[in-house]
Amino acid sequence: MKTRILSDIRIKRAAKQGNKRKRDDNDNKENKKPKLDTNKLTQLINEAKTKNTYEELALILLQIETYEGEKAYHDNKDTIKTLKSKMIGLNNGDYKIQVVQRIKGRIDKLADKIGTQSQTLLNKLEQLKNTSDANEITRLEEEINQEVGQSEANILLDKLINELQVIVKRGKNGNDVQELNSKLAEIKDFAKSTNTYQQASYSRSKEKVEKVLSEAENLNNQQTPDKGIEPWKIIVPASLIGGLLITALIITRSRRKNKIE
Repeated sequence: MKTRILSDIRIKRAAKQGNKRKRDDNDNKENKKPKLDTNKLTQLINEAKTKNTYEELALILLQIETYEGEKAYHDNKDTIKTLKSKMIGLNNGDYKIQVVQRIKGRIDKLADKIGTQSQTLLNKLEQLKNTSDANEITRLEEEINQEVGQSEANILLDKLINELQVIVKRGKNGNDVQELNSKLAEIKDFAKSTNTYQQASYSRSKEKVEKVLSEAENLNNQQTPDKGIEPWKIIVPASLIGGLLITALIITRSRRKNKIE
C-alpha cells in the first residue's frame, strides 16, 4: 500500500513537471522570433514600391512588419518609413487603427511583466492616435516598437536563463538529458540571433549567460555516456585474460601429469 502511494506521488509529480515544461516551451515558442528570409524582405519592399492603393500596401506592410527588429529591417528602415508615410497619406485613420491594434496586443501580453512601463507605452499609443502628422506617427510607432521589442527579448532571455539554472540545480540525478540539451540549444540560438533586440539582451546578460552555459555543459558531459570507448577496447583485454587462464590451466595439468609419471 505504501509503495503504491509513493508510486502515485512520483507519477503525479512527473506529470506536473511535464505540464510545466510544456507551458514553458509554449511561452518560449510564442516569444521566440522565427528565422526569417532576408531575401524575402527585399522582395516585399520592392513589391510595395509598385503599389498605389492603401489596401495593397497594407497587406504587404503587414508582412514586412514581421521582420521588425531584424538587422535587414533596420538596414531598410528609411525605405520602409517612406512606404508607411505613403500609406498614411492614403488613409491616415485606418493606418493608425491598424498600428494601435497590433502594438497594443503585444503590450497587453507584457503588462504583468513590465509593470509601469506598460502604462507609459499605452500613453505613447494614445499620442499616436491623436496626431495626424505622418512623421510624428511613424516616429512614435518606431519608438514604441523598439521598447516593446526590447522588453520581449529581455523577458525571453531571462526566462531561458532561469529555466537552465533550475535544470542545473536539480543536478545529475534529477535531470532528463533531452530536456537539458533542448534548453542548451534554445539559449545558444538566442545568443546567435540576428534580431537586434535579442543581440542587445545577450550583450546585457553575457556574463550570466556564459556562466550558466558552462555549468550546463559540465552537467551534460556528466550525464552523457562516453562514446569514445570502442567495444573492441573492452573485448581485447577480456580475450587476453581468457587466453592466460587457459594457458595456466594447461601448464598446471602438464605438471601434474609429469609428477604422476
